[in-house]
This record gives sequence, C-alpha cells and structure tokens, in this order.
Amino acid sequence: MNGNKFFIDTNIVLNLLNGDLVVKEKLESKEIFLSFITELELLSFQELNRRELKKIENFLSDCNIIDISSEIKKRVIEIRTKHRIKLPDAIILCSAIELGYPLLTADKKLEKIYRQIIQID
Repeated sequence: MNGNKFFIDTNIVLNLLNGDLVVKEKLESKEIFLSFITELELLSFQELNRRELKKIENFLSDCNIIDISSEIKKRVIEIRTKHRIKLPDAIILCSAIELGYPLLTADKKLEKIYRQIIQID
C-alpha cells in the first residue's frame, strides 16, 4: 500500500473540517482520495450555511473523487453478501480496496471489515 495516499471516509472529512489536529497531521502532504458517496454526503447536509458549503467545496477540489466502476460494483456485491454493511459504506470500502490505498475511517465496524478483507485479498 502506498504511504503517500489515503482513501478517507466521510467521518474523517468531518473531523478534519472541524479542526481535528490528529487527522490534519496524519493527512499532511498526502494525496487524498474519497468516494463520490462522501462527496454527496458532504454536499447534501441540510443545514449548511454558505461559509460551510464553501469550505467543503474547497476541500473537495483538493481531493481525488472516485466514481463507481464495474470492478467496485462487483466487489460491493461480494462484500455485502458476506458482511452486514450499509451500501454507502460498502462503496467507500470497496473503492479503497480497489485502488489499493489505506482506508482511514472512524467507523469501528467498517475498520474491522476492511482489516479482515485486506488480510484475505
């Protein structure tokens, strides 16, 4: 796995945007990848003011946003038949796995499934 690139979950983005210094330091000078799911989740919060929306848009412009591919779709189906996982989480998880970049998430269940899968694959 590449140490200069991270695939990040929505909760990590929220922590970063809220000033989490540990997350900020971990991602410093790294290339950030995220799923289109994270993009949609961030931009669709109902109570965003203009300043918050602009902050999110600026952050997203510095990231590599990954759309779904046929390979990711196949892996999502495979993962969801083996694990009880929500579709958005499965897409994020499988996108990271397909790209081969470490997944950064604050979701303990998602982290556990990720670790099980990368040991198998």
